[in-house]
Amino acid sequence: MEKTFVVFYWRGNPQLRNGGRFGLRKIECASRSVRKKVREMENPVYGTLTVLDVWEERKLGETERNELLRNVAKLKAAPETQSGRYAPLFKLNAAKWLLSEFFGMTEEEINSSAARLAN
Repeated sequence: MEKTFVVFYWRGNPQLRNGGRFGLRKIECASRSVRKKVREMENPVYGTLTVLDVWEERKLGETERNELLRNVAKLKAAPETQSGRYAPLFKLNAAKWLLSEFFGMTEEEINSSAARLAN
């Protein structure tokens, strides 16, 4: 039985000002072959593609939204404690992008909700 999975990724492109873009792609496959499809995706003809997360389409809800908001709050509070120079900023932007795309949240809504969950 095929299921629909959502793949969240970073597509690196040195020609773009910010070095790339975030993207979403839906793939349909059996649960046991999703890893194989993702590995195939990670080998583009040019540039780089880094898969950040994969989830079954129907499972995205309030729990995931709150988890993303907690990540935003944590990364904004102490980015210097994370490993890697750009990793915290990248993760913060990725979480904000997902919240705006899937839940239609504005920057202000994200920041205020993250602050409420952090307290």
